[in-house]
Amino acid sequence: MIMLVIGAIINIILDPVMIFGWFGMPALGIAGAAYATVIAQMIASLAGLSLNIFKNKELHFQFSKTRPNGEIIGQILNIGIPVAITNCMISVLAFGINNIVLPLSVVAPAVYIACIRLQSFAIMPANGMSDANVSIIAYNLGAGKHKRILDTLRFSIIANLIIGIIVTLLFLVFTKPLLLLFNASDEMLLIGIPALRIIGISIPLLGISNILRGCLQA
Repeated sequence: MIMLVIGAIINIILDPVMIFGWFGMPALGIAGAAYATVIAQMIASLAGLSLNIFKNKELHFQFSKTRPNGEIIGQILNIGIPVAITNCMISVLAFGINNIVLPLSVVAPAVYIACIRLQSFAIMPANGMSDANVSIIAYNLGAGKHKRILDTLRFSIIANLIIGIIVTLLFLVFTKPLLLLFNASDEMLLIGIPALRIIGISIPLLGISNILRGCLQA
């Protein structure tokens, strides 16, 4: 959760700075959004590594003792490949939507990026809870404690439904101020306000979807 929050906040801050050229930066347009994403992910990765080294005292990284193990590598790939495919599909989807919106308007890609960034920030609680549920559900499945699995799912779905409804209301009521965080022009607002409101309606469903995805992954 901390990693996701750090990455998203830095991305949200850097997007308008690098896209529109704030604070003396050159206006890089779409390339600026790409640079902002890479920088945010690098900082989030460093934060995650630091948390593992300094906070997770039970983990001891000793790279000199690392040896390849075919069985373990196979298990990792067995779990990781479906997740990798899912992430690839998200990227393919983003690429496709960019190609769809680009001919519509010059500012349409910027509107899309702003809406997706806000959406990503909104569903971070669901992503964090889903990642936590993977371990909880997997351990309890192995222990045969199915009631704990159902209790975990029930709590997670209800919590994210409540969070999702609150976020939806924020998106519907404060649509313009949220877009102005990205220095939205009048043309961006004209396109972005209805787009963000439509996206806002999907937030509760996205949260529940992420929780169920984590369950299936576990």
